[in-house]
Amino acid sequence: WHRQIAMRAEILGCDASNALSSVCMDRAYLDDNYRNCRDIERAFGNSAERMKNIFCKKRGQYAKFTLLNANKACCACGGGETRYVINSTKPKPPPEQAPVKFIPGGTGYLDPDLCHVVDHTGGIVCSRSARLETVTVKSAGIWHEMNPIHVHSDFGWAKIMFAPCYSQYEFTVFQNARHMLMPPFTPKRLWDWDSMSAHITMRKGDQYVLQIETIHNPDGYTVSMPGVQKRAFCDDAPVKYGSGFADNKTLLDELRRETDQHSAAKFGLDLALDLYKVAHIPLLDTAWQKKSAANWGYIAANESFVPHEWYPGMFSFLVADKG
Repeated sequence: WHRQIAMRAEILGCDASNALSSVCMDRAYLDDNYRNCRDIERAFGNSAERMKNIFCKKRGQYAKFTLLNANKACCACGGGETRYVINSTKPKPPPEQAPVKFIPGGTGYLDPDLCHVVDHTGGIVCSRSARLETVTVKSAGIWHEMNPIHVHSDFGWAKIMFAPCYSQYEFTVFQNARHMLMPPFTPKRLWDWDSMSAHITMRKGDQYVLQIETIHNPDGYTVSMPGVQKRAFCDDAPVKYGSGFADNKTLLDELRRETDQHSAAKFGLDLALDLYKVAHIPLLDTAWQKKSAANWGYIAANESFVPHEWYPGMFSFLVADKG
């Protein structure tokens, strides 16, 4: 964090073919005479051993001007920070038929009011209030390694990143928003998502909603997070979408103002077809409750065999810190 701006950088690679070596880097430290670690070592004849035996043993545990003392900041005293470097200056080139290292993700689904592009770098900078976190999908069930998988939000869509060497997906979530995961459906692959295993780091107050579209209506779902598990039939979900949800004037008015060219409002269709776009709101309304993590709800699909009458179902679940 810098002031109120958050910048996030990710590096995800595969096993290196070159040998790595470690090197110790001194951290910020000043002694009583305003000398840093390197200045003190020079005072002992550039001998880390002499500095350790004389200065570190006697004064290493004290700190006056800096947060860290010498024993934690200076490599000669056993502190410092370990960095890794590649020994070879001529890395082996990859073979001509080298596999793709990863499928790059995108950021087109982030809130444009909270995130913007830095023109001269092409990077994305988001406000701290976006509370960005990364979801790492270790297993995507029946859709694992069938790419690309997309993530949709109220603001757009993008591919989620996939790294074959780790066989895992990664994408970013932002506060109080819905994130719908869309697998690569084809006429021959109309499968409902059967399971998913993922990891996310949570902070106090974090709350996100993930959504999965269904073709058929399942019997029920089990959602597990550390310290809590919610298992129920769809008709008895922890958060129920009853008639009051489908008739909620506030939600319907919001859908009526929808500007998406593919929205029900634009096509003059029943607004209830777009209720999945507000299905996260009842879940977020429960986020303050104890054990609210893993709350889920399901909007049933219309399993009609008449093509123009069919529409998908929507499974939505809350990812929150109250487990």
